Amino acid sequence: MKVTMQHTVDLHEVPLRIDNIVQDCATQLTTISNIIKSINCLHPEKFTSQIDFVRKKMFAVDNQMGECASLMQGYQEALTMSADKDSASENFEMHPDMPTEITEETHKRMRDLMQQLDKGTDE
Repeated sequence: MKVTMQHTVDLHEVPLRIDNIVQDCATQLTTISNIIKSINCLHPEKFTSQIDFVRKKMFAVDNQMGECASLMQGYQEALTMSADKDSASENFEMHPDMPTEITEETHKRMRDLMQQLDKGTDE
């Protein structure tokens, strides 16, 4: 039985973790390739079980590569969200039609709320 395990890493570590998984997959594929080369069609009693073994191993590698693709997509989305959040806080401008006192107070509340959100996502 297979189970899925999840753990938390810093955002900047994601590409390195994905690279480790991809390198592991490459090693597995090399091993699978060597096994395929050693399969002997002249021994039909072993052939079916050997082919089944190889197919299961290739399926496992395919699943790992699919996970890598999902992780990278999530990483890219996180980078985009982070950049959008940074630009939104940097580009926040006071509206010229509003009285200065209200706008400054609103601006302060916005900064406080954004800091609270940042603290909430870092935990």
